[in-house]
Amino acid sequence: FVSIVNCQPLAQITNGRAPLLQPELAPAFERMTTTLFKMIENNWKPHCLSSSPVLWHRRENNKVADFIVNHTMERQADWFQECRTPIPNVKVSEANYICHSDGGTRADSCSAAGWIIEAVVIRGELKHTFPIAMSGTFLSQPISSFTVEAVALDEAMSYLSNYLQQSSFLH
Repeated sequence: FVSIVNCQPLAQITNGRAPLLQPELAPAFERMTTTLFKMIENNWKPHCLSSSPVLWHRRENNKVADFIVNHTMERQADWFQECRTPIPNVKVSEANYICHSDGGTRADSCSAAGWIIEAVVIRGELKHTFPIAMSGTFLSQPISSFTVEAVALDEAMSYLSNYLQQSSFLH
């Protein structure tokens, strides 16, 4: 599994490479750390090309999460969607998971957190990538972009951890 964010400090803090300077966010980061360790204890590992479970990519490489955040702010409501797999009989353990998360704030207006989790399954010579679930959380008051980015990653990691524990086959 891997989580992709477009906030470099968020990735550095979550991966333990930088200190958290906002003590009010400590509970969220403690939850994320606990979730990561629980996933690792259950034999889910970060992608072998990186030792980090959370990777920073530029915004243009995380467009799907950015779209979800903007959609949520325009909709002005929370939403959640689980998706069905397009290929039959896929075991959860057969897939790799990519989580894209983002947060955004519109000055003097609102904020939103959004995420999508994709499964990547390789069968024979075919690579199948498809969504598992996606969500948007609307906040009617604007908050800091960093805070809402942390909310998005926390929600996504929590969903993925629960999904991996409860599922034997993809839905």
